[in-house]
Amino acid sequence: MKTLSDFKLHLQTKGKELEWLELAEDFLPDYLDGFVVSADKLSYARGFADKYIAGTANAVKKIVLLFWYHDLNSDKAISTYMVTLLGTLDVLENQRIRMEKYHGKEKAAQIFEQLGFPTLGRDLAQYPSSIVTYLNSLRSSFSLDECKNILAGNHHGIDVSGFAKEKEFFRAAPDLQSYLQGKHARLVQNLQEHCDSGKLWFEQHITQDVVDYVKSDQEIQTGVLHGNRLFVKKIPYNPAAWLFETDPLTKRYYACHCPFVRASILDGTQVDSLWCYCSGGFTKLLMDYLFGQELGVELLESALDGSDVCRFAIILPS
Repeated sequence: MKTLSDFKLHLQTKGKELEWLELAEDFLPDYLDGFVVSADKLSYARGFADKYIAGTANAVKKIVLLFWYHDLNSDKAISTYMVTLLGTLDVLENQRIRMEKYHGKEKAAQIFEQLGFPTLGRDLAQYPSSIVTYLNSLRSSFSLDECKNILAGNHHGIDVSGFAKEKEFFRAAPDLQSYLQGKHARLVQNLQEHCDSGKLWFEQHITQDVVDYVKSDQEIQTGVLHGNRLFVKKIPYNPAAWLFETDPLTKRYYACHCPFVRASILDGTQVDSLWCYCSGGFTKLLMDYLFGQELGVELLESALDGSDVCRFAIILPS
């Protein structure tokens, strides 16, 4: 295990600013004292973030530092958990902004001011019950289509300018089918590079089995055309474990990406799969950008509804 001095040297080598080194010096010693003697290191890391990071100043940076530290140590379970914690950042606030856009600030205030969501860093098991309350409020205030529209936005705040290279491929392709085939080939190549290097691909650790699985099915992360609908299957959150898991409940847990609700699959909390339209908004974002308009999306399968895959249909322009 790397010492604090090793980690600080690593940060300096990576060119991190002094504030990062000072923050590491400030809170990591207490964390590492408990971590070293802990028998269940993932539970310790989760508990520390819940008790000592949530609601504090620089919570985001502290979680990032823990990710960097555990990534340096190849502690895959903990580094993945820290990335997943960060996946909750600004999502609900961006949903509120979208609700204001379509239904006004007063209506959004009525929904959000009565809710209490966990602060960043709280254990992810704290989120499902809050999401259940939120969805009940949405359903009682809006039509089903309005609920889906509120949820299916770019709530992770992704900068679509990062898709500019894909737009070049899109424009150069003779047709959409050819573009999708090329996109899938590029995805597989990218996954192979992450497999070979051992680097985290978003939240996923990529093995050769995962590369082969994705390569075998163009629906995964890319899509297959069915008329004017593009069927897209999400890569599992923990694909390496998902591939060989035989317990149906655990397999669903490994499939689900959402940091807000995936704990519900194991603890039995019933979360309406309406929530998955938030994931649908993320799934269709590239196509929104390529076609220059917001597209419709339909949930086909969800881990919340008992499937071991999450699958969407993106509605393309006629």
